[in-house]
Amino acid sequence: MKAFKSTGEEHIGTEVVGISRRRLRGETILLVLLLVLGVALRVAGFDPALPPSPDEWNLANEARMVVALGGAGVPAIAEDIRMHPGLWYEPSPLRVGYLFPLAGMMQLIHDENRLPGLVLSMICSVGSLLLVALLGWRFLSREAALVALLFAAVSPLELTLARRAWQDSFTELLALALLMLCAEVVTRAVASTRRQTILLVAIALLGAFSLTVKETSVAVFGFCLAWVLVVLVRRHDWRGIAVLLGASVVFSLAAAGLLGHLMGGVGAAVDFERTWLRLSPLGVYSLEFETGPARTYLLALFWVSPVVLLTALIGAAVLAVGRSRGLRAPVVAKILVVFTVVFFTLPVLAQHRLNLRYASVAYCTLTLVAGVGVSWLLGLLRGVLAPLGRVAMSCVLLFALGVAAYRDAAYFRSHFSWPKMWDLSVRMVLDVEAGNEPQR
Repeated sequence: MKAFKSTGEEHIGTEVVGISRRRLRGETILLVLLLVLGVALRVAGFDPALPPSPDEWNLANEARMVVALGGAGVPAIAEDIRMHPGLWYEPSPLRVGYLFPLAGMMQLIHDENRLPGLVLSMICSVGSLLLVALLGWRFLSREAALVALLFAAVSPLELTLARRAWQDSFTELLALALLMLCAEVVTRAVASTRRQTILLVAIALLGAFSLTVKETSVAVFGFCLAWVLVVLVRRHDWRGIAVLLGASVVFSLAAAGLLGHLMGGVGAAVDFERTWLRLSPLGVYSLEFETGPARTYLLALFWVSPVVLLTALIGAAVLAVGRSRGLRAPVVAKILVVFTVVFFTLPVLAQHRLNLRYASVAYCTLTLVAGVGVSWLLGLLRGVLAPLGRVAMSCVLLFALGVAAYRDAAYFRSHFSWPKMWDLSVRMVLDVEAGNEPQR
């Protein structure tokens, strides 16, 4: 009798393992298919013949100066902006962390127009998709990862960044990489002190580099630094704190030294950047297209991806009340919520900055939080739809997600693929939503 019981239990255990393996295999295949979908949509939207937006034109011009003059091109661009006050709205030439790679891409493919920027944006957008999959799979749940990847693959905002030679895809990729490194440290997914040291140095290096890419990267690096430091303090890991702070100071000083070297002194670089930060929001474009009540910003975000926004709100609420069952690292999920809220709020608080591009570092984290929300909803629906049977239940749920994804992809084609859709300012987004041709 005991032998029979033991054999039965072993048989059941083998069946469970087999089912788990088949499910994992199926989810892995689906993950790859969603990555292929995301890449295919970005390739389909790739259009070098698209008329360049003002920012694309200006970034290409600045990179051409760097190709022609090397590092001397940076102060030359700054001097040109000083001599012509109407140019303060142009991207700051101190964003050398982007300008130099863009100039390198120009030399690599022997093209000094917008094509190198498009290639760079495409590569970074695909990289962001990979990091969404990795963050979700490793720290949330496989289900949340799949949903987040689906939403990111078809996101009108992501598809727009991928087809424009802006630097937003670049900064988003850096932000996701920083979050990934920080999550590895704070979840104790570190096998040794040596590996943790490597990760902490990598955080400092990547964060310091991001300071030379775009002004919003200062806030991203500060956020990640504060997150890891709080965790290390709670662990009483004084060695880790010393490594992170020391490396951050050294690499940040090196970044400041580079900018100072290019501009003829750190003081000159600081003075230029301070003036640029003060005057760039006061340009005609910012005053006309990036100004308005905060509700218009929320309305624009809602119209772009209503399902993603609503399910992200559900995900945030679920995490706020402690319903984190099934998540591998609830602390990472909660930090993703805070990160998303912070960086979608900053443009509202800033002066004349109501533009969805200024929140681009949080596009993918929004889809990850939405993945948590959808995963929780699916748990509820499984109980309701259980009488239908597993196959019918799966068909209903997949159909609902498919409709939401199709809506976002269709919205991009019908609203954001216009040649004159040169930006993601609130006014442009709402004008297109109202059926009007975007004006500039």
